[in-house]
Order: sequence, then C-alpha cells, then structure tokens
Amino acid sequence: MRRPVSPALPLTTSAPLPLSEFWSDLRFAGGEPPELSETSAQNQTAGGEVIGASWGARLWRFPVALAAMAADDLDVLAGRLSLLADGGRTFLAVPPYRAAPIADPDGRFIAGSSPQIATLPSGGTSLTLSGLPAGYQLTAGDFLSFERSVPARYELHRLVTGGTANTAGFSPVLQVVPALRPGVTVGAAVKLVNPVMRGRIVPGSLRMAARDLAIGAGPSFEVIQTLQKAES
Repeated sequence: MRRPVSPALPLTTSAPLPLSEFWSDLRFAGGEPPELSETSAQNQTAGGEVIGASWGARLWRFPVALAAMAADDLDVLAGRLSLLADGGRTFLAVPPYRAAPIADPDGRFIAGSSPQIATLPSGGTSLTLSGLPAGYQLTAGDFLSFERSVPARYELHRLVTGGTANTAGFSPVLQVVPALRPGVTVGAAVKLVNPVMRGRIVPGSLRMAARDLAIGAGPSFEVIQTLQKAES
C-alpha cells in the first residue's frame, strides 16, 4: 500500500469513492477472481421436466485479502474500511489481477486510443468496439467497462469471446457476460485498462487481523457490485 497523499483531507462525500481515494491504495495478498452471483433456481417435476426461474441482476462478487502493511498505513486504511463497511457508502473497484487486457498487461498499446461501443448486435449478449489500435488483441477473460443510462450506472463485463481489431480499429463481435442491460448505447466510451464497477463491502465480511506496533497483517473483506446511479 502506498501512503495516501492527503490522509487528513475529507473524502468524497457523494457518489462512489474514486479509485484514487481507496482502491488504488490497496495491495492484494490473495483472493479469487470476480464471479457473477447466481440469480436463478431450478426445480424438477415428477415427470422429469426442469423448470427454471430467474430474478434480479447478476452482480460481480469477490473476496479480497490485503498484504501486510506498516501500522501507520493500516490505521489510515482502517478508517476508510470502517466508513465503507457502514453499508451506505460505495467505491469504484477494478477486478483484482485483471486490470488490463491479457495481451496488453501494462496498457501500453491501448494508451492514447479512445475505444467505444460501435454496434450492439441483436440478442443483448454481444457488442463490437471501435477506436482500437489496428491489430489490437482482445482475449476471452478480459474485462471492459462503460457507463449506461442517465444518470449513469457503471457496467462491468467479461469477454466470453475475443478477437483482433482490423486495420480501421474495429473489433469483431465480442460476446460478454453478464447480458447487456437496457440503456446501453452505441458511442459509449469503453475502459479496457482499469475497467471499473461500483462496489460495496458485503455486510459482516470485514475482518481486521492482529498487529503489533510496527506492522499489521492486512484486512480481508468481500466486495459485491451495486448498480446504483452514479451520483447517489
């Protein structure tokens, strides 16, 4: 963890905490990749027919374990975690260990480009991108994010299929999960490096480990996506 630049200044009071005020300070010791919550159930009739039911939105969720850190840094972070664990506060988060495309892990090749949604094929599970560097490689497992609706909501998606941009910077059709929600529009700016979602700490998941005067083990907690409007 790097020491926050201005730990004495008030944090952002509206909307989610920006990356610079929370997530960018975190150093991960372990965890699991983000997975989508299950929002369906299945029952089987006496005749063997499977009947499915679906409810709610599929949301990204993952546990976080932070690395040991200096006691002073831990005190700064502990205050922010206590604030966020209160339930009403949210923050912007990036998928741990997948902050950039697999084929461009430091974001070097996409730097200076402005990708956006080019088309939305029918079906609601795929899109194409424009504004990519010629020959840019996208791989199944990459994440991307964009904002939808007004007021904006932060949407995070994972590629199920990849592909290579043509010489004009257009991608092939890319299948994504979860399905695209109403309000997604052609022309929306897309983030491939540091793709963000709006998250909150799952109630009851925050654990502060033992510490001594100089160093402390990192806290752990679980994060779940929220689709609240951006300004609330």
